[in-house]
Amino acid sequence: MFEYTHRQHFQFGYARPERALTDENVQWMCHRKNKEDLFVAKYGRAKTTFGTWREANRAAALLILKDCLEKKLTPLICYSGGLDSEIVLVSFLEARKEIDPEFPIEVATLVLEGDLNRHDIEFVDRFKERLTALGHSPVGLKFHSRKMDAIEFWNSPEFLALAKETQIVSPIVICQAWLCGEMLRENFAYLPVIGQGEIHLVKDTPKDYQPGVSLYIPSIWRIAETENLCGLYRFFIGRNAPAVPGFFQYLPEQFETQLRTNPVIHELVSHGRVGKLGTRSSKREIVLFDYPELEVRPKFHGFETIEAEHDLWRKRLNEMMPECEGHWYMDFFSLYRCLRPEISGIFEHGDWSFTIGREGRYRKQRLDEDDIFTTEWMTSTNPVLEAWNGPPSETGNSSLADVDAAILKFLSSDDRLLLIHDGSLVARWLHALKPDIELLGAAQVPRFRPHQLVPDILQTDLVDLDSLFLFLLAKEAKVQMGDRGNARLVLPKINARIEKEACPVWIESERDARLIFNLRSHFQDRELAIPFCDSTIQSSVAKCLRGIGPTNWQRALESHVTTLELNHSIENSRFINQPFTVRRRLDSYLEALARPSFATMNSSTALPLGSSQIGSGLEGAEAGFAANGLTPISVEEWLKRAKLATQDLKLGGNIFYRQTVYGRQLISREFRKAVALKSSNGETLCTACIQILDPKPNGTLRIRGVTTEPPFRGRGYATDLLDRLTKALRSSPAIISQFAKIEVWAAPEIVKAFSAAGFLPDNHRSPRHEPRYIPSENKLVTSDRILQPMSLSLR
Repeated sequence: MFEYTHRQHFQFGYARPERALTDENVQWMCHRKNKEDLFVAKYGRAKTTFGTWREANRAAALLILKDCLEKKLTPLICYSGGLDSEIVLVSFLEARKEIDPEFPIEVATLVLEGDLNRHDIEFVDRFKERLTALGHSPVGLKFHSRKMDAIEFWNSPEFLALAKETQIVSPIVICQAWLCGEMLRENFAYLPVIGQGEIHLVKDTPKDYQPGVSLYIPSIWRIAETENLCGLYRFFIGRNAPAVPGFFQYLPEQFETQLRTNPVIHELVSHGRVGKLGTRSSKREIVLFDYPELEVRPKFHGFETIEAEHDLWRKRLNEMMPECEGHWYMDFFSLYRCLRPEISGIFEHGDWSFTIGREGRYRKQRLDEDDIFTTEWMTSTNPVLEAWNGPPSETGNSSLADVDAAILKFLSSDDRLLLIHDGSLVARWLHALKPDIELLGAAQVPRFRPHQLVPDILQTDLVDLDSLFLFLLAKEAKVQMGDRGNARLVLPKINARIEKEACPVWIESERDARLIFNLRSHFQDRELAIPFCDSTIQSSVAKCLRGIGPTNWQRALESHVTTLELNHSIENSRFINQPFTVRRRLDSYLEALARPSFATMNSSTALPLGSSQIGSGLEGAEAGFAANGLTPISVEEWLKRAKLATQDLKLGGNIFYRQTVYGRQLISREFRKAVALKSSNGETLCTACIQILDPKPNGTLRIRGVTTEPPFRGRGYATDLLDRLTKALRSSPAIISQFAKIEVWAAPEIVKAFSAAGFLPDNHRSPRHEPRYIPSENKLVTSDRILQPMSLSLR
């Protein structure tokens, strides 16, 4: 199949309603075969970023021109006289300058009999007249026009046949397909390019919403892909003809850039334009932001003079093929996370590193809610463990006094330091120790509006109020630095904490790690001081925690800071009060944004103060899986299937998390394995995931998400899978040498299956109510379902 978008990144397809949205359950880039199927779509990820949408469009046109050169095709721009098609033509005229200023480009325009679309066509003539003035050469350009009697065509068998063939329910879109077909009959070496596929966003509204009457309240904005417009793809696929049916979605970078840079879109999604329910009524303003030199015109579709006849045929086609009116939606922020370039690798800062991801893919930013956050220390020794084993102190004052001296030495060592004063306890502590340090307080933060926050939320991956507040302060610091561009910011944060379980456990927060990463990315390494009290300097935090203990730390520091402030008579009130005023203002702005909000976006990693060894992990079970008729599958595929049964399932853990494996081992391929029980014809019947909880020599495994596909439930496949899985694990010497047992939290409907596989009630753990995550409220609630603790000895 020809690549209708670059690397076929955009695809539409059809899925059975009861099946998980995995590739094997979706028929991509095809015709609808069943009326009840769901229309779905997906986008690829951008590889790079552009400064403007215009640059991204030019890059798309350049790739298409190079493809034409390689395949000996001639680009044919379908130009109606509207802004969309004119932008396509401009993009190609700009792009060809990089290859050959006289690269042949041909243009096709549909002319309705009797000049019925003259109001649209006249902009084609005007553009030709302005061509040289706009900086483009007419050399190599060739314009074609094809006449059509639309009323006669709509009443013809050819029209109905083309509608059924392409499953298009719009008479206008069918006319576009007809024009392309006519041109291809004349020259099979044409590559038709159509100005479709632009971003169409719509706002969620209640069913009883009445424009101009109902209250206009914040709600989610989503992109809408329509099955009808995808008929242009089906038209060319059916003819095995090369084409670009949707130029504006040819590259994922085109979507990514416009979402990131267009201020009109930002105002809309932050509800800054009261009454707007979609982007179509603002489309002219959206596109002219990047093409201000183009002539402003009304939003024509070209068939205004015969609109009554058009609407009649539109209704008839809808009655013939009502199932072909499908829509697919994705919310604004999720769409951007799907498109934005991936920053891969491990982020190192100070003596530690963090990464986000799964299945051995290390990333520096969160791409979806199921990614796992992990940390790892880079030092060969463990400073926290050494500090924890130090002599205890009853009050903690001596420990704080020691740290005071170290902090003061640090604050006095560089006259470029700029303290971000957010009114917090740590900020007051640092300020009290050195009152003459240069401060950046909330008074310097400009009065942002909601739409001005959208680019920050898109680019920083920060959605919580405190992190975004500090980031905005730091951005303002960069402005204030001016000529002092090498000033170094000091962040007032103590991120890590120590909790006592069976042994002391060090907790690292993903939220704080992402804040450090985003600041480093925004300011470059040379401009961001290594924050003295941040968890990135484990030895410094260890000194603070030495002898104080996690419970008394906050109380001891509060008392200490109060004493310091009294001794130095610091006039701190303006820095203490203003930050919270700004926070409240930001909070009111953020309420207007239906921003991403997942419980796992502020996950943490528990690092036991000791060493753990996984050994060979679960690799030793591979042979046992095969011998017992189980097929290894990716964790991603298992997750999609498991989520169909448990909507709030998270990959990183659950409310009963007991994890002593840490560092990058936590997301390694050896840490968890997913398997499937398949039928003789290769159809997936049931899946499950095995993960390591505790390492060797007497480690613990957990089985999660035993999920039978909906069509095959109630036939004993879960019991069969568990029986095979336990046999596979018990038959592997590598597994039983490392792990002593398997534990599970069994849902009511699968307790019998676990019992049949040899699992027994675990008396060391109590039954738990299953938690449910409520996305709209961003919280976990307790459900009525009881999960039973069970375990199986492997030895």
